[in-house]
Amino acid sequence: MELAQVEKDRYIKIRKYWDRLDAAIIGLGVPPRVGKFLISEVSQKYKDILINSKTVGDILSHFFFEDGTVFDLKADYEQVSLPIDKLKNIEKVICLAGGLSKVDGIIAAARNGFFNILITDSVTAKHILEKV
Repeated sequence: MELAQVEKDRYIKIRKYWDRLDAAIIGLGVPPRVGKFLISEVSQKYKDILINSKTVGDILSHFFFEDGTVFDLKADYEQVSLPIDKLKNIEKVICLAGGLSKVDGIIAAARNGFFNILITDSVTAKHILEKV
């Protein structure tokens, strides 16, 4: 599916700003096997593949593994998203995430440089500290 020109122009404009950011606030989603997908237009095949992928979370609609590699399924689904690796070059990246189902994702994202400031609740923080 190809983006309409208006959408392409918007995306190009957003990418220009994205490349100049010095701070960002992000959320971190649960692993696909734990929670429901926010993306309603994906096929059941894509959902099933993701559920079985062993990814630990998602940021910017990019599902990632414990080692920080991003799950790539371009053959089955093409998404328009900002590149997650760019987060590693932004001076301040604040991640808002909480809940026990996000602990592994938070740890993996921090270890792989996707954020450098975490805002979470005390229960999640305690579990993170117990695992590291």
